[in-house]
Amino acid sequence: MKQISLRGQQTALLLVLALLISTLSTYLFYSGKTESLDRFHYDHVQQFSRLSSSGEIVIIEIDDKSLNQLGRWPWARKTHANLLEILHELETKVIVFDILFPEADENDHQSDLLFSEAIPKKNNVVLPIHYETLDQTGMIVESPPHPLFYGQAASIGHIHLEADDDGIVRSIFLNAGVGKPYWPHISLAALRLTKNLSSQPSSAEYFSSFRSKTESPASSITLSRSHHAFIPMPASDQGIRHISYVDVIDRRIDLSLFKNKIVLIGATATGLGDVLATPIGNMHGVEINAWVIEGLKQKRLIAEIPALYSGVISFVMALILMFVLGHLSPKAFLGT
Repeated sequence: MKQISLRGQQTALLLVLALLISTLSTYLFYSGKTESLDRFHYDHVQQFSRLSSSGEIVIIEIDDKSLNQLGRWPWARKTHANLLEILHELETKVIVFDILFPEADENDHQSDLLFSEAIPKKNNVVLPIHYETLDQTGMIVESPPHPLFYGQAASIGHIHLEADDDGIVRSIFLNAGVGKPYWPHISLAALRLTKNLSSQPSSAEYFSSFRSKTESPASSITLSRSHHAFIPMPASDQGIRHISYVDVIDRRIDLSLFKNKIVLIGATATGLGDVLATPIGNMHGVEINAWVIEGLKQKRLIAEIPALYSGVISFVMALILMFVLGHLSPKAFLGT
């Protein structure tokens, strides 16, 4: 009887220890104390990632070659209108501009009109919205496409990628907006068009796995974000096809490769494109957005585990470890 009583006391003690371990891990997780370890683990795993290209995405890059042949940036909007005419002719599935158009060209209104008229012809063009912080006030404002272009786009999406305090991009918020997370990320907006889904953020087909992190604003003039997701990185040999902008304009390539493709247009030229640090090296923003689309298509975006789940997992793991180490036998656990 004394042996049974001793085993019962041992079981109770070990259960308390397991509970304390799970409580501590939950606290550390919830308070962000494990962020450095989480990032290290994520970065290490991404070195062995095998997110593959589906072959359905093509990047048209505004590269050094294009600038040398088409002239210095920014180009007249009729150049983009010309590109759109070619892509519409080739029956592309979706066209995503990773280029801001917040203002009209006061010196070339006719050029703006040509671009505006070309945008809606196939109802498949996505334009970006950008957030800006004003001076020292900290007020954040939305910078959408100019009204001349805004109303012509099939969808609008935000283009923000999340850089951690170490400067490395690992994640995105699938929804964001000033005061309310109204705008989908541009990758999600593009994918919705391929499936004829609503462009409104209430369409939640891809959201069910990303409920773990929402940031509500303190006021209506600050940024609200929701549905946080980590980006799976591609292996070094899993490239998405890049084509020079000028080669498309001049029809120097087999244009049939654009048929039924999701096409992203963005800058990669020296000093022009945004170069961002990732766990696998530097990448241009347009390329990261392309891989976000792949992650969504393949349902491979990584959701953050809620703190409560972390505690439960820690508790179960602590019990398993005790069994493995022989400190707690099944019979002792049952008190027999």
